[in-house]
Amino acid sequence: ATVRIPSSGGSWKVDLAPLSSAGAISDVQVGGGDQAFFVEGPVTLTVVHQGIGSFALTWTNAAGTEVLITDSGDLTQTVRVEKESGVLSVRSSGTWTLTSTRGNGK
Repeated sequence: ATVRIPSSGGSWKVDLAPLSSAGAISDVQVGGGDQAFFVEGPVTLTVVHQGIGSFALTWTNAAGTEVLITDSGDLTQTVRVEKESGVLSVRSSGTWTLTSTRGNGK
């Protein structure tokens, strides 16, 4: 694979690591801004986002990347991920809470 990083003269550093090197998600994770977590699937995720800006939730594993949620403003939404373990990425301009139930819990 080839990675191209446009540069305006500044220096760059790229670290490649296995998906499992991301920090594990707790049952309830509270945050703001962008973060990524390692999650053992399958999992049910309940998301609460507060803010006027955008919110996106994606799931990445060996099979690829899947967009789970893209929205803006306040939201409460539950999604079920039936796939194997992967990295859950949050991109947000507001505050958020993720509640996870692993395995067959719904």
